[in-house]
Amino acid sequence: MIENVDRQIRIFEHTEATEIVKLKNGYKVITNYSIEIKCKKIICTTGYNTALFTKKELCTKFVSYTITSEKFKDKLWQNRELLQDNSTPYHYMRLSDDNRLIIGGEDTILKGDRIKDKKAEKKYKKLKKFAINMFPELKNASFEYEFCGLFSSTTNNLSIVGTLEEDEGIFYNLGYGANGILYSIYGAQNIVKLLKNEKIDDCLKFISPNLTIK
Repeated sequence: MIENVDRQIRIFEHTEATEIVKLKNGYKVITNYSIEIKCKKIICTTGYNTALFTKKELCTKFVSYTITSEKFKDKLWQNRELLQDNSTPYHYMRLSDDNRLIIGGEDTILKGDRIKDKKAEKKYKKLKKFAINMFPELKNASFEYEFCGLFSSTTNNLSIVGTLEEDEGIFYNLGYGANGILYSIYGAQNIVKLLKNEKIDDCLKFISPNLTIK
C-alpha cells in the first residue's frame, strides 16, 4: 500500500460510494461525504454487495452453520484429518489445536437479507446430533460455541472476473466459491492486463459465462 501511495495513488478511507454516474469519458462516483470522484475505469471488489454496480444477480448466497465443542483431553481421531461426507447438505469435522471438535455444514440458501435465528438454532441441533451419531461418547459433551456466516457461489462454482456486457468500463474481481482467495489473486493479475490491453490467459475466458472478456 505504501508503495502505491508513493506512486501517487489516492486512498479514501472509511468512504462509501453511494452512487455511480456514467459520464461521456468515464464515471463520477458520489460518496457518503458528498465528495465526487471522477475516473475512467472502476474495479468492483465488493464481494456480495454489487447492487451499486449492476442489477444482475451475480451469485447465490448461502448460510453455513458451525458448532464447536468443549476441550477434550485426547484427540477424537489421529492426525487431525479433515472429515467430510458427500451428503446434501454436507457436513465436515475437524479438530482444533486444543482438541475441540469443530463441525459445520447444513448449508441453506439465504432468503431475504437476514439470517433467521430460528433456522440457525435448528441447524445447530442437527449438527450436534450428527456429531453424536459419529461419536456416541459425545452424548454428554458440551458444545460451547455456535455461529454461522455467509458465502456465495456462481452457477459454475467459479469466480467472476472481467466486464459485463452492459458496461465495459466496470471491471469485476469477485472471488466467489471455495477457492476465493486464489481466484481473487488470479483475477487481480489479469485485470491489470486487461487495463493495459495485454493478452490474458485463455482459461480466464471461462471464469463466468455471464461476462464479456476483451
